[in-house]
Amino acid sequence: MRLIPKVVEARVMPAAATESGDRETVELDRDGHVGRLTLARPEAMNTFSTRLATELDAGLREFDADDAIRAIVVDGAGKAFSAGIDLSEHAEHGTEDEYEEWVADQSNQTADA
Repeated sequence: MRLIPKVVEARVMPAAATESGDRETVELDRDGHVGRLTLARPEAMNTFSTRLATELDAGLREFDADDAIRAIVVDGAGKAFSAGIDLSEHAEHGTEDEYEEWVADQSNQTADA
């Protein structure tokens, strides 16, 4: 059986969001031609915060720019890969409409990058 990679179009965060030495929420490792990106918020079950999303994007871009990397493995530290979005970050959004407006603003910023 031959495995054929599936190409998925993804929207990404602005590239300049973080520097390699500033990472707090992801860890990058290389083993030969394989890059490993670990979500590193085990105390929060690797929930997606804006910072994690930004650092994830920067890490994926770093691997993408490295011609030696042929595959990327994404995993999560601790007991969970990821429990989803970090809702505590969005407490200031009083209504679903306010949250959806914030998401649209983030998407527009990404599209403009």
